[in-house]
Amino acid sequence: MTMSSMFDYYGTTIEESENWDARLYFSPDIYPKIYDEIHENNLEYEFVTMLEGRPHNGDDMFLIWGLSDSLNSDDGNGMHKFRLSDGNYPVSNQEDINVIIDKGSASILNWNVGDVVKIEIMGKIIDVKITGLSDELERTVWMYDNELADILNMEIYNVVMVRGAYEDIGNLVSYSQIIYYDDYANAFNESMENFTSIFVVFILIGMSIAVAVLLNTLIINITERDQEFATMSVLGFSRRFLTKVLIVENVVIGILGGIVGVIASITTGEFLVSQFVTWAFYFEQTVRLDVSLAIFGFVLVTSLLSSLYGYWRIRNIDIVEKSRFE
Repeated sequence: MTMSSMFDYYGTTIEESENWDARLYFSPDIYPKIYDEIHENNLEYEFVTMLEGRPHNGDDMFLIWGLSDSLNSDDGNGMHKFRLSDGNYPVSNQEDINVIIDKGSASILNWNVGDVVKIEIMGKIIDVKITGLSDELERTVWMYDNELADILNMEIYNVVMVRGAYEDIGNLVSYSQIIYYDDYANAFNESMENFTSIFVVFILIGMSIAVAVLLNTLIINITERDQEFATMSVLGFSRRFLTKVLIVENVVIGILGGIVGVIASITTGEFLVSQFVTWAFYFEQTVRLDVSLAIFGFVLVTSLLSSLYGYWRIRNIDIVEKSRFE
């Protein structure tokens, strides 16, 4: 359950939120030159002011993004597509500056939509109103670039997201550090695959132990009932009937065990998430029906498998020997 929650949160974040072909980081003083060359190469673009900030009286840092087009593009055509889990897009020129924050920051700092909170940007303490929460990879606050410029008393652009032909984007490399979306996504996916491999090993070990313990418990239960089955056979119950009784019992045990297993998985998952989550690494526990059914089915099938051993013992039971009372 924990692994499925993590991959639900991180697995689609890049694909659903990033809509650029390349992201360029540059010194603010060459902004005019990059602006001109982007136009010369007929690239779609969005300039961004990216700075570091933090909660007032807090030590953890988050990114401050000042941009405009993406905040005005709730149709999904912006360079960055927000996955709002709560609230709405910010409105400019309000009494308190409207912002979107990532869901991880909101959860850890106990901030909610509608709250007016204090943040620090380059030594300046400002009040901002949270209008929306977005599922994001990084701890980030988004606001309109013109409002961020008013706070700083200057306009600073040091990042640009672009869309277009790669050969045209390559013409800008000499002026900036560039990250291509494909490289960005591939690096992320590779790290997730490595993490998945480690997790799968632990899952297989856990499943093996679970199967061994469950089968051993059920087999011991069947073995200890030899005398009971022998006595019932002497009383006239057919071995087919005894097999049916055994199967029904194991089905009931499997159903009850499956329900307990699902509840235990959810509870354990919530505990593990609470231990894993940090300021830099955040995801939420989600209860998926398919995973819950898989856990339930796994316990039920394992329980039914023990019926095969019970069927074999019933067919080969020594009625005379086992029906003797000690």
